[in-house]
Amino acid sequence: MADATVELDLPLRVISSLNQREHWAAKARRAKQERVTTAWMLAAEPKPSLPCVVLLTRIAPRSLDDDNLRGAFKAVRDEVARWLGVDDADPRVRWAYAQTRGRPKQFAARVTIQGDTVTRTDRPTPTLAAWLKALIAERATSQRAAANAMGVHWRTLSDWCTDTSYPSTSGIRALAKWSGLSASEIMEMHSGGSDV
Repeated sequence: MADATVELDLPLRVISSLNQREHWAAKARRAKQERVTTAWMLAAEPKPSLPCVVLLTRIAPRSLDDDNLRGAFKAVRDEVARWLGVDDADPRVRWAYAQTRGRPKQFAARVTIQGDTVTRTDRPTPTLAAWLKALIAERATSQRAAANAMGVHWRTLSDWCTDTSYPSTSGIRALAKWSGLSASEIMEMHSGGSDV
């Protein structure tokens, strides 16, 4: 029997939007980015069997109160449920929340899924290209429009999306600015794409 626990750290700054005054579009962009990042990170993970327990842990310098903690994880919870193939209200999935104090300026979201058994998949580990194509699709834009927004040539972006080439340092900066992730997070994705 395979190890029945899946654990991964998402490069996300999980914040409570319940008490924040922000424009609805900014809130929607943040939620979409959280879902895309969660989906990308879960894509290569083996799925546990149901029933299971999902522990969502916020890592940050300061803690949130209990009701804000649950609300802060809404997009991540929805994406984990989608990945499991269930609604987040499904009684076979029990949701738990925790917080861990991080170093100053250290933010992450840890997802721990514990089931009885794990179903292994033969899918390859997703690459930067797969993440980039998924992000372009999520934003409902074309590669040309995305390339224009990043300030790179459309053929360059096409090469990144097909794993023909990897972005240069300036390309990583442009990709980071457009995606909302940091350059180091994008470089981690690239280096993580070769590990299994």
